Amino acid sequence: MIDLSTQYLGLRLENPVVVSPSPLCQELDNIRRMEDAGAGAIVLHSLFEEQIEIETRALDNAFNSSAPDKGIGFNLSIPIGNKFAQSVQARSLMEYRQAELRLEQLYTQIRMQVVNAQFALINDRAQVLASIAARDYQQQSVDAENKKLHLGASTTANVLLQERGLATAENNLIAANAAYAKDRAGLYQTLASTLQHYGINLNEAASGQVNTTPVVPGVAPAKDTAEPSTAPPAGK
Repeated sequence: MIDLSTQYLGLRLENPVVVSPSPLCQELDNIRRMEDAGAGAIVLHSLFEEQIEIETRALDNAFNSSAPDKGIGFNLSIPIGNKFAQSVQARSLMEYRQAELRLEQLYTQIRMQVVNAQFALINDRAQVLASIAARDYQQQSVDAENKKLHLGASTTANVLLQERGLATAENNLIAANAAYAKDRAGLYQTLASTLQHYGINLNEAASGQVNTTPVVPGVAPAKDTAEPSTAPPAGK
């Protein structure tokens, strides 16, 4: 085994590792741990003669009746019945009950949102069917008025009036379809199933390899067209 012993200030050290003064040197247990860890020497904090004399004089005055004021006291705390722990338990139990109540309120709120969304969707579907029936009836009225005009039993003013009614019916049908699509999207959002209904897979989107074609109403895949060149035009 290699001999690391050395001489320092006339002292023989087992190794040149010397611990400098630090807060670790203020506790005896820490000094013993550093010795067991292999420290060759430990430098303690400096002691000054004036400081030792002041502390000695203060200690003597505390017992020779020369100090102006003296006093002694102690504080004893004995828990009786463990009231503090019981209060903490009661408060924690109350907070737990409040959290359970809040969770139940959230469940009820979500159920009410789903039910309201379903009722709105049913009403919108009925409105769409009613708008389709009104549009078809108005279309029949326009056709009948045109036949009467060809037979000389009507006027162009009556035909224009019926066509205006047809345009109003078609406008109502568009509004009903828009309301139905909006409430359907709201129901999907409440149920957190929007991507599932439209066939969108997040894993495929994250990997960059989409194998499933999304089915989104009104959206068609782009046609394969030649992309325009980004190179600048050649000079003549």
